Amino acid sequence: MQFNPEYLPYLAGEKQSAGLKMKMARTGQHMGERVDVLCSAMRGRSVIHVGCLDHVPLIEPRIKADIWLHKRLTDVASHCLGIDINVEGIALADRLGYGNIVRCDIVEDAPHAEITARRWDYMLLGEVLEHVDNPVLFLRSIATKYAGCVDRLLLTVPNAFHLDNLFGAFRHVEKINTDHRFWFTPYTLAKVADSAGLRTVEYQLCLHKPNVPKRRILYRGLLRLFPLMRGSLIMELAFR
Repeated sequence: MQFNPEYLPYLAGEKQSAGLKMKMARTGQHMGERVDVLCSAMRGRSVIHVGCLDHVPLIEPRIKADIWLHKRLTDVASHCLGIDINVEGIALADRLGYGNIVRCDIVEDAPHAEITARRWDYMLLGEVLEHVDNPVLFLRSIATKYAGCVDRLLLTVPNAFHLDNLFGAFRHVEKINTDHRFWFTPYTLAKVADSAGLRTVEYQLCLHKPNVPKRRILYRGLLRLFPLMRGSLIMELAFR
């Protein structure tokens, strides 16, 4: 899904509104789960997977359950290179048969030779941006270092409008990963990207958790009818 052209001047800062009501299409959205949607998009592509390890104790159980994103990407991509700073996790992944991960701080370190040595279709930052202190500077640094060898960025973040957040608010509860700094919406994520010198190509909303129980008929029905309440926001960005 793409932004209506009438909203682009607001993203670029050319126009301003204290109460913009941005209409979003109900169609063209995925009822699939985030990992499935990403793997479908990356099939046959060359991809750099930034922050690929997840929490180290969860790697083996998620491999066995076939829900570890880096395993799934490695299975479907034409070429997949993982990037992470966790040396312990990289060693574990290597022992488990995933030696396609290198240690690199994507912002602080100089451009990594294994990235700059070839042309890549995508750099995927899955559930990363909400953890960083300054998302604009983070994305701008990536663009400065890697625009010459990567065609597109693909971001995934938790959706601020997630139905679970609404249910929590009714109970006076905020449920959150304690390392998160931000909640994002389609507009605010696109605004951050624009400020970093990137252009939004398209976005979509999908399920965050796998296998929402079918017995939760009302819950699934609401997510089907109201895509903006789904848990994950995926956005494709181009370098300018």
